Amino acid sequence: MARKGIDINDLKKIPEKFAKIPMAHKVVALAALLVVSGVVYYFFFFSEVQQNRANVEKRITKLKSDLVKLDEYQKDERTQEREKERKNELLKRLEEQLPKSTNPIEFQEEIYKRAKLAGVRVASVTQADPLIEGQFKAVPFTLDLSGTFVQLGQFFNHISRMTRLVRLSNVNLTVAERKADHHIISAKVIASAFQALTDADKAGAPAAAAPTPPPKKGGKKPAKGGHGKKKKGGDD
Repeated sequence: MARKGIDINDLKKIPEKFAKIPMAHKVVALAALLVVSGVVYYFFFFSEVQQNRANVEKRITKLKSDLVKLDEYQKDERTQEREKERKNELLKRLEEQLPKSTNPIEFQEEIYKRAKLAGVRVASVTQADPLIEGQFKAVPFTLDLSGTFVQLGQFFNHISRMTRLVRLSNVNLTVAERKADHHIISAKVIASAFQALTDADKAGAPAAAAPTPPPKKGGKKPAKGGHGKKKKGGDD
């Protein structure tokens, strides 16, 4: 059976039929159409937009939190870098004041240079054995000097202003030569150059024990109790 097609005349009659519908029915039908369109729009369009907006808000909140954490991490890194720089600067100053070793030749050159600036004559510089003093090691040098009071005072001032820590002690002054306007003073002083302790210094290697001498051959053994037997008939 052939399918019946749509009659064009029927389509032309639709506006006439719609015009015959009462206005109240038209309003109700239009309102229903708008409600259905709104529901369709909400579920197919607005709900997707709302979901996307909610996701974006969550991501923005997460990004803000990450940015705050990143800023805190960067502040911590900058603080750590500043602390590291301060620590390195402090270590550098400590190493300058307390070097790990003392070069006798370089130290004597520093002594002679400062003596020349003050006009002091250096007769001799003698190094002694180093000493452990608490957290430091002191390398003493005995200085034999001569000059005026002013010159010696300037020399001691130059020594006290050295970068490394140097202590002056055991100062012994005597008048070597008397002149009309000044006296030449002979001075002996110990300049101790301080340095940091090494691991060996901190460990404190024990001193070697003195060897026990072997017993002499043919020697008499001591009597028990530390006393010999008393002979009879001996003198009272």
